[in-house]
Amino acid sequence: FLVRIIGITTKNIPILFLGNVSDIGSALYEKSYYLGGLSNTLLSPINAKVSYAFYTKVKRDMQRISKGVYLNLYFTFRLILPFVVLIYLYSQEIVLFIYGENWIGVSPYLKGFSIFILFAPLYAIPQFLLLSQDKIELVIRNKLYSLILLIIFILYIYYSNTSYKYISWCVSILMFISFLHLMFYVQVMLNLNLNVLFV
Repeated sequence: FLVRIIGITTKNIPILFLGNVSDIGSALYEKSYYLGGLSNTLLSPINAKVSYAFYTKVKRDMQRISKGVYLNLYFTFRLILPFVVLIYLYSQEIVLFIYGENWIGVSPYLKGFSIFILFAPLYAIPQFLLLSQDKIELVIRNKLYSLILLIIFILYIYYSNTSYKYISWCVSILMFISFLHLMFYVQVMLNLNLNVLFV
């Protein structure tokens, strides 16, 4: 419950902030977040239902869990990475195709979400593994740190008069850092071959 509440808060804080300080920024951010979150939306049922159930069922069999996590990370990374490159290089064309010329302002926000598109579904893999291993406090701390840093970044952007499009970059970078933080504990637990996995 807490994990879900913190996640919803993290998602909505930039929208609420932009709704108060920018005429159209909130709508641009929200439309780009929707597109950026599609990878996670499509793959989250696999992690939330199938993978979590598997990790819980074989909770003490670390060899099987290690193989499951490895395969999940391996194929998810390779499935999404080409789309990330395309979205980063052709965000303007993608926005024109999906939303039309009136929403061309979504493009810089979408480009900022390119890292998020890759690491949001990857983040779910260690998250559900750690939850299945009763590491709930660790996941909650991870999400709280991310939320606090996001608020700090938003305040910095606001007071330094930086473009609001960088909020999407902040969300992406925080997702990447959060993923690395959880993967550190997963690596200690499972000793995965990260070089083959990601390189």
